[in-house]
Amino acid sequence: MNRRAILLFFCLILFNFTFVSVAIAGLNFWAARPDRHFLSLPVSREGDTAVYQFPQRQPSNHGGGEYYFPDDHISDARRQEIESQLRTSIGKLQSEGALPTAYTPEAVTFGWPVQAAPHLNDFGYHGISNFVDHNPSFPFQRLDYSCGQRTYDTYSGYNHPGTDIFSWPFPWRRMDNDEIMIVAAAPGIIVLREDGNFDRNCSFNNLPWNAIYIQHSDGSIAWYAHMKNGSLTSKQIGQWVEAGEYLGVMGSSGSSTGPHLHFEVHALNGMTLDPYAGVCNATTPDSMWYMQPAYYDTAVNKITTGYAAPLITQCATAEQSYEANSFLPGDVVYFTTYYRDQLASQPSQYTIYQPDGAVYQSWQHHIPDPHYAASWWWWSFALPGNAPHGYWQFSVSVNNQTYSHTFLVGTPPSPTPSPTPPPLPTPAVITVTTPNGGELFAPGEVLSVTWQTVLTPAMQVDLLHNAQVSQTLSLFSYDLITWTIPISAGTAVYNIRVSNILSPTQQDESGFFIIGILDQHIHLPLVLKPEPITP
Repeated sequence: MNRRAILLFFCLILFNFTFVSVAIAGLNFWAARPDRHFLSLPVSREGDTAVYQFPQRQPSNHGGGEYYFPDDHISDARRQEIESQLRTSIGKLQSEGALPTAYTPEAVTFGWPVQAAPHLNDFGYHGISNFVDHNPSFPFQRLDYSCGQRTYDTYSGYNHPGTDIFSWPFPWRRMDNDEIMIVAAAPGIIVLREDGNFDRNCSFNNLPWNAIYIQHSDGSIAWYAHMKNGSLTSKQIGQWVEAGEYLGVMGSSGSSTGPHLHFEVHALNGMTLDPYAGVCNATTPDSMWYMQPAYYDTAVNKITTGYAAPLITQCATAEQSYEANSFLPGDVVYFTTYYRDQLASQPSQYTIYQPDGAVYQSWQHHIPDPHYAASWWWWSFALPGNAPHGYWQFSVSVNNQTYSHTFLVGTPPSPTPSPTPPPLPTPAVITVTTPNGGELFAPGEVLSVTWQTVLTPAMQVDLLHNAQVSQTLSLFSYDLITWTIPISAGTAVYNIRVSNILSPTQQDESGFFIIGILDQHIHLPLVLKPEPITP
């Protein structure tokens, strides 16, 4: 073979390799998102746009990237099966008198259907991956309520009919530890429940999910799907649940690629309802949320220091955060930030402060793409051998908010002695000040609850009816909460209990008051406030 033939042979090989590589890249770029079968978190070491104000202290390493949020799917046959079960169950409950046959015209209003476990103290715990798809065409014909494309469809004709709320960070670890709870977004009656199904799915496999279906006063039905196996409330079909009441733990049962809640709402006539108000949502003229979140709800969910880069794992394996809050001079410290709805238009400012408040390091960063529903970024710095001992601070500022995390280097400083203050009279551990009894509140009004306490604000505020907890209004409150009374609230006598979460026996209850509308047909005992005694 002469030299020209050899050159031609190698050129052909190079051309074929380039063509195949470009073809594969093109297929990956145009592939539909629902075809992802596992969570893959690339570590990005190139192309980030960090700007360091102290070049001599550039990080020894950095990484992170976009978190590929979960999707779901349900076949037409499976949906028809669920709808048939719902019709059968509703008919049976109505024939037994356990479910009304007439409904109120007022549309139901939803609270947030996801809640973190009380012991979590992160800044946030969730993200939004998909909204309702309002474009019935497919594939790649997506349209969310705000006329964007934060939704999806498939080649088979599946147009996403719900809102997907996922946990972030550490979704699998939090599922294993029962840390992200599904709660009722509105009061209603359980009309169907499914449990006992596998909950660590990572692909579209048409397996059944674990779910609860609740019908509301206006006849609409909310679907709460993909829950953890065995985590569902003990309440059964036909039983009433209050808004905010526990329903289950976020999981990945059914056709799902990761732990999340699929929240789907249907009107009495079966039409899909999107609870978000927007220009491209013709199903609901007004928002069905008490407080509708922003389309891009940019925030930091968590910041940490650690002794290694976090391990964001693939399917069904618990993640490792490698968190630590105590280090020695000379240690390598990993600084990690977990975002939801991170936008390229909103750069982050990172700052590390020494114990005396001096800036040890400061840098900026923004993402290379317009938007990540969830992301994580870490930087590692080697502390100098003479790093001052004491409490340092890692701060992240983005979207006009600053988030801070404190960590210790070396031995903690000795406390500064202070003079003993004179003793003060100790008030009661908890004293509820309002309501104080005798009030009448109408549905739709705002009820203010106030109290005084000498305890830390680890408080739980419950609404009581007949000495039983009717609804938990708030957890970890301070000394004031407000509660909008649901329009559907029945007329009855209530009172408020404020208790210490860490020691529930430390509590106080308000006087009795009435929620509802009194007329000549309704007579309830009204506990009036005592008249002042005049000397």
